[in-house]
Amino acid sequence: MENGESGSSLVKVSGYVLEGYRDCAYAPLRISGLQDESQALLWIQHAQHTARNLLKGQLPKQAVEASFLLSGLRPGEYEVEWWDCWKGEVISQERVISQEQRLRLNPPPILRDIACKIRQVSVLRRKS
Repeated sequence: MENGESGSSLVKVSGYVLEGYRDCAYAPLRISGLQDESQALLWIQHAQHTARNLLKGQLPKQAVEASFLLSGLRPGEYEVEWWDCWKGEVISQERVISQEQRLRLNPPPILRDIACKIRQVSVLRRKS
């Protein structure tokens, strides 16, 4: 770093090095949805599956081993259904526990887009 003129509050920085950083603008998946405290509906799109890329004949590489946290759900057990948006079929189902109002979700591999239906099936009771 180098200060500007004497008595100046400006600082000149010649550069930054960020390691292990990924800009969210370049994330491989886009996630949107609706939720309340006990259920959620999500749509997850592969960011490279766009009309422009398809017209160019560019198919995305399948996104595998994705994982994300969904916040704001009550503690409890949830049923998670993963849907193929193109076939209108359930791909897989699983049961997941919400801890500290967060649910860790691990979608199946995504080439285009999928949907996710989440609903609470039991409430975790606190021990007194």
